[in-house]
Amino acid sequence: MNNNMQKHALKIICYIFCSIYINANSQNANISSFTIKTNYKTTFNAGFNDTIGKYGSNDFGISFIIPVYKHLFVNKENKSGFYNLSLLNSNNLIFSKIDFLDKNNTLLNLNLGIKGVYFSGNKNLWLSKITLNFFEDEYSISAPHPKFSGTFIFDRIVNRNFSYHLGLTYRYSFGIASFLPVAGLKYGITDRWKLLLSLPFYSCIQYKVNKQLQLSTKIRPTGTLSYYTNKSKLFGQSQEILLFRKRANTFSLDALYKLNSSISILGEVGREANRKIYFSNLRTEINKEPINYFMSRINSTWFINFGFAFKLGKTKSTANDYTIDYFEDDFDF
Repeated sequence: MNNNMQKHALKIICYIFCSIYINANSQNANISSFTIKTNYKTTFNAGFNDTIGKYGSNDFGISFIIPVYKHLFVNKENKSGFYNLSLLNSNNLIFSKIDFLDKNNTLLNLNLGIKGVYFSGNKNLWLSKITLNFFEDEYSISAPHPKFSGTFIFDRIVNRNFSYHLGLTYRYSFGIASFLPVAGLKYGITDRWKLLLSLPFYSCIQYKVNKQLQLSTKIRPTGTLSYYTNKSKLFGQSQEILLFRKRANTFSLDALYKLNSSISILGEVGREANRKIYFSNLRTEINKEPINYFMSRINSTWFINFGFAFKLGKTKSTANDYTIDYFEDDFDF
């Protein structure tokens, strides 16, 4: 690891420990629990359709939800509401392997954000999030390219078994900067079965086996982008900063097991289809494709993912905890 990488790693570690200390010593009884999540994902090698070689990747991630403030109140109709603010931090190291490249760069996705949630007590909930993103590699991180993303969602809780939401998001989920509408619902079919939709990003059916174990099947499009320092002579100029982009459609089955109120374990297996990778120039106009130096389809492949979540302290119970869990755990804004 070079000196720049060591410095940035040290800053991240200091940030983590300071956040834990501040949260642990908070005297505000209305602050919800500090949460840490980790995961490790392996996407198995698969051949290119348009050229010789294979592509695969390993992804390690760690993320934090750091409560800042939560206030409970009773409205004029004597119903409980609340508003809260949380700091968000997620960090991913992606080790990709592209056979035909002389040098495969390590990708770093670092995200810092703030999320606000307001529940009126009258079945209306508003959620907003602003995030500062760094999509870099081990070389470009020394002169990073910050990007902002954001989401605003209105959620209407009709009853305990049904809610729907509408909103707008600006994000990079499909490998380009995009303003997109969001529409979806959550429907409790029975006490055990649930349907969750948040289009165009997410669809899921959940089955609750018991209090500890929950099974899910999910379909979602995925996409990433990263600044990529060109170390190959195959396209572009040497040392030129390129955009590396990936797209796929994902189908997965997962099991979420709650050991207790604080600790959860996730196991997931899935299939990636309609896969493409791109090396492009740096033009990132909203809703427009960059100019590609290289593009290739990749054969479908399997992936496995293991995750762990830990909550420090107890979260106060509210009438719509299930809605907050929906946005935090099941839909990645």
